[in-house]
Amino acid sequence: MSALIASTEYVTSADDDRFGIGVDAEYDYGPVPSPSQHGWFGACEHEITIRVANPDQVEFLLRFETWDGEPTAPESLPEVDGTFLLNISSGVLGVNEGTGGFEPGVITVQPGRYYARISGYGRNSAAESRDATGERYLTQLWPTREARC
Repeated sequence: MSALIASTEYVTSADDDRFGIGVDAEYDYGPVPSPSQHGWFGACEHEITIRVANPDQVEFLLRFETWDGEPTAPESLPEVDGTFLLNISSGVLGVNEGTGGFEPGVITVQPGRYYARISGYGRNSAAESRDATGERYLTQLWPTREARC
């Protein structure tokens, strides 16, 4: 059974209906695929871009968890979820808020390759809540078997 190593929460905004979770590095890895017209994510090995369902919501709560192995699925059923491979070569993840800038150092892990399971909640709710209690996301990270870069 896997164990939770660390967790943190961050509140972000969405610029142009999206935000990104990516590697904090001193150089640009190039363009990150945008979500398709009807999709909720775009991904490459260094960043995942999420299109929000409620663009009128001002803030979005992000919870990050690091695990020593694959965690069990979240207890509450998410409205969207996906598992991605991230090459966290710097060991540091941040949040890309578009014109709001890149917030570095949101969570730190050992440098390497990780699985990132992102689960989205509150996407099907009315956008009545204009704060972080509405649409929100859980990102669970765990190392691949060949974790070192």
